[in-house]
Formats: sequence, structure tokens, C-alpha cells
Amino acid sequence: MVQAATTATLGLSGSIATVLEITSTALPAATNLDLSVNNDVEVAEIFSKANVNHKLTFESANLGQLKHEDHSKTDAVSYNLQFNGSTFALDAAATFNLNKTDVSGEARALRINTTASFGYAGNYTDTVTVNIAAL
Repeated sequence: MVQAATTATLGLSGSIATVLEITSTALPAATNLDLSVNNDVEVAEIFSKANVNHKLTFESANLGQLKHEDHSKTDAVSYNLQFNGSTFALDAAATFNLNKTDVSGEARALRINTTASFGYAGNYTDTVTVNIAAL
């Protein structure tokens, strides 16, 4: 005679995939800086969304300098950035460790500081890259 069991067990499991998202939205000031005067202005909004603790790494193509479009001109304008309450130069990569965001993500302001320059007339540029990675 077979007896029916009086209890049964069921194992359940699941997972949540890692989410790491980043976008930058340039503000008009980002491409309209008057470098002949001091600047302390917001140039972008950096948005990150992550369901893990993560880091944002900022790197500059010109090592923290806005360089003249005519590369025969040696003038450059050094600058600092402000992000998440810290001011930093980009002569080397700068990394910020951040906690997991909520489902909506989090937007943070990015500001630039420059000191007035009397360089050659013309356009000065740099490219800043921001990477996101899990900690």
C-alpha cells in the first residue's frame, strides 16, 4: 500500500540582471564658454541608473585642457570640473564611487571652472568621456 505524502517542498529561485546606464546631456554653456573671463557654470547633466554600487570615471582627451583648434598654436586653457560635491582636474582620470540608484536613476550636475585667458583668438575644445562600471 502506498501512503500519500503529507508535505511537499518546492524550491524557487530567480535573478535580476545588472543594470548600468549612463547618459550626458550637454547644456548650451558647454559649447558657448567665453574663455576670456572666469567661468563657473553648469555644462551638463550626468544621469546614471544602476542596481549595483557603481563608479563613474571621467577622462579628458586633452588631459584637462581646452586646446586651440589650430594645433600650431600652443595656447590651452586649463579647467576643473565639479561633480557630486567635488572639484577635480582631469590631468588624470577621476573616479567617483556611487551607491545603487532607485529605479528612476539619478541626475547630477557637472560644472566647469576656468580662469580668464588671453590666448590666441579662436575656438578651444576638449572631449570628456564618462564611463560607468560596477564596483
